[in-house]
Amino acid sequence: MVEAVSSPGLKFSENGTQREKVVTPRGDGHPIMVFPGFNRSDEHLRTLGERLNEAGYLYVPSGVVNDNPHKNVLEFRAKAEEVFQRTGMRITAIGESLGGIIGLPFVLWHQHLFRPEFIGLGAPFAKNIKEATASRIAQQAFAKIPIDETLSNFLKGVSGASIPRGFRLVSIHGTVDRVVSSDACFDERAEENISVEGVGHFKYLTDSRVFSHIDRVLFNFQTLLDK
Repeated sequence: MVEAVSSPGLKFSENGTQREKVVTPRGDGHPIMVFPGFNRSDEHLRTLGERLNEAGYLYVPSGVVNDNPHKNVLEFRAKAEEVFQRTGMRITAIGESLGGIIGLPFVLWHQHLFRPEFIGLGAPFAKNIKEATASRIAQQAFAKIPIDETLSNFLKGVSGASIPRGFRLVSIHGTVDRVVSSDACFDERAEENISVEGVGHFKYLTDSRVFSHIDRVLFNFQTLLDK
């Protein structure tokens, strides 16, 4: 388990709520897309997108409102294909909550479009999703998702899916997340499981300490990919 630390190009207050602009962007300019959590959209991702751009990456809004997984994966794929054709570069994907559960296998199946890496934010990869989201808030949310047998089997299978050699999975989880449990997010398949003190489920997209880790992980990803 890793506690939050600041990355070289960023300065944060102790509680992670204030920030200064990046002084030394380290990104290589490649595109990054974020699969939002349930009922979330690009509007909720605005702060994270701004920070990714400041860090030297190309944040690309997905256009997805995550309310129907069947429809959403098709929208996400169409946008990813457009971005790849336009930039000639493979994309790094980040997934928040349900967006992480859906996004991870999606990226594994489309590695011609995506880099072999994935960052989950409060995404319960390690357990059956029904076990991982036992809170009242999560159960109320999932009751609104149109889940048929195919999608149900897909969601159940995420925790047991194999990760190919060379694929880098990182999971970030807040210590006060009351929606998904830490043991559901901390995954044996991940190369790093990161715990961020005092962060709840709805703060992953805005907390500067979370972004400090994202920035560090992305830099490590690109450094190893360049070798």
